[in-house]
Amino acid sequence: MESDSSPPLHRSRVRVFPINPLQIHQLPSIHTLIFLFFFIANISTTTSISKHSQALYAKHCNHMVPASTPTEVYAANGQSFQLTNGYFTGGDRILGQNPQSASNSPMSFSFYPRFIYNTDADGVIKLEGSLSFQKVYTFLGDRRSNQFRQIRRD
Repeated sequence: MESDSSPPLHRSRVRVFPINPLQIHQLPSIHTLIFLFFFIANISTTTSISKHSQALYAKHCNHMVPASTPTEVYAANGQSFQLTNGYFTGGDRILGQNPQSASNSPMSFSFYPRFIYNTDADGVIKLEGSLSFQKVYTFLGDRRSNQFRQIRRD
């Protein structure tokens, strides 16, 4: 006679954890919120600056190079139209410097293009990029003794 026996049942442990709704739908981090804030603020600022710069161009530059409408855009690659380590004096009213202290102090500038546009005007292109200004500093000292002093010309 055969007995109908099944294998013995083994007990297993099952852990049950409560579900936290915040783990299922994570809220955005503070870094994400800060990024979104500045991204949206930059879009609105860029739009208002663009309109303002068009008005300034029409007022101050239109007689030299007539305003034109961009037709094609290219990403600036390489060093086309890039200017680094340019130096100038003046520009006190534009840069908000004290004319008496800054008149003999050279400034440096750099321009890094992002986009180059063809325009509807023959022989005219539009450059979009970042322009930065910096004060020029002079260092005095002895190289051998590693004692240097930074002099800012104001």
